[in-house]
Amino acid sequence: MEDRPRDPAKWNEIADIVAALSIPVIANGDVFEYGDFERIKVATGATSVMAARGALWNASIFSPVGKLDWEDVKRQYVRKVEYPMGQ
Repeated sequence: MEDRPRDPAKWNEIADIVAALSIPVIANGDVFEYGDFERIKVATGATSVMAARGALWNASIFSPVGKLDWEDVKRQYVRKVEYPMGQ
């Protein structure tokens, strides 16, 4: 059976991999807000975490103050693209 993006991440299986290896493991799956980074690290014991879908949907998941409204994120992105380096 193939995993699909709609299926829940298998954090318990990541934890098994972390326990079996003596090298750093990067966990991924179901990271949609800032707090998820710590939750997956605690649940899996992974050294680090990466995000894919959550970051694509709203890049402000990396902000410790909470996600911004998607429309605000888009406006900020366009401003940065139009005026690089704060010009």
